[in-house]
Amino acid sequence: MRFLPLLFTLLLNVSLVAQNSSKDILDHVDGIIINKQNGEIIKNAIITLKSQGKIVDETKSDENGKFSFDLNADSRYQVSGIYQNFTKNIKLIFTSKGGRVHQIKLELYPIEEFTKKNGKEMIIAESIEFLPDDYSLSNKAIKTLENVYAILEKYKHLKIEIGFHTDSRGDQKFLLKLTQKRAEVCANYLIDKGVDPSRVFPKGYGATQLINHCKPNVKCTNTEHLENRRTEFVVINNSDS
Repeated sequence: MRFLPLLFTLLLNVSLVAQNSSKDILDHVDGIIINKQNGEIIKNAIITLKSQGKIVDETKSDENGKFSFDLNADSRYQVSGIYQNFTKNIKLIFTSKGGRVHQIKLELYPIEEFTKKNGKEMIIAESIEFLPDDYSLSNKAIKTLENVYAILEKYKHLKIEIGFHTDSRGDQKFLLKLTQKRAEVCANYLIDKGVDPSRVFPKGYGATQLINHCKPNVKCTNTEHLENRRTEFVVINNSDS
């Protein structure tokens, strides 16, 4: 009879070992991250693994665009890929008993930096707005200029004209001076961040380059007038592109 407690203890230990072994069985992620537009691999992209909204692991894609993670059983994960000037992509992964290899592909779309309008190449950026008769940069304007700055840093030979345009309402000479001042404020912001002054050219156009029929003394809706208020970051030279 004295062997029964020993046998019970032995069986309990075997059961615990089996349970712990089951918990240690992991799923595995083998992934690759690519440019959706041309199929090229993206190396050094930041790959993040999240569970229940918290980051549990992070890595970078290797020279072949590949990455990997180990996953616990019975869990839900998000795998996301981020790379400069590309959209973000997220994949969901659900694990069960463990031991499965998940093959995933993260496809990122490149964010366009330049566009062409009316025969001019421009940086794609939000138009900068000021309060009436004001030159102070808002937080939104600073965000736009930071994006422009990042592009100027990326393309070291890029030169741009910062063109400010307004609608035709008001004294035309005043509008020219107003837009010139606003263009200079934006150029000075970039110069203060370290951009060579020879790469940014502020130009205020006032209402001399309207994009619709709303000339001085022509009756237009407010919406039609606002179409003429715009900022254009026009490419003068970009030997890097």
